[in-house]
Amino acid sequence: MIAIAERALRAPLNAGQLAALKTELQQDLQRLTLVTTNTAESSTLGVRSQARAQLVLAALARMAAKTFGTCRRCRGPIPYQRLSAIPEATTCVECTSRTG
Repeated sequence: MIAIAERALRAPLNAGQLAALKTELQQDLQRLTLVTTNTAESSTLGVRSQARAQLVLAALARMAAKTFGTCRRCRGPIPYQRLSAIPEATTCVECTSRTG
């Protein structure tokens, strides 16, 4: 049973999961764009929104390049659970924990 659960965590994203994450990222980008345009450039909120928007744009670019969901270090799949919590993640949990 444990081996099956571990394999499920290391499985590549399916089309439904990828579509859901893409929708979530696009909605996040729209919200961030509104915050950024309605907030003074120099405010902390505006700067944070711009930084977050850059991460979201990078994730969407990885989707377009078909590299989204692949760990940039080990080249293994990043589990859906991780991407659902942190859609801009570029490494799997194992690789992230190895580098601190």
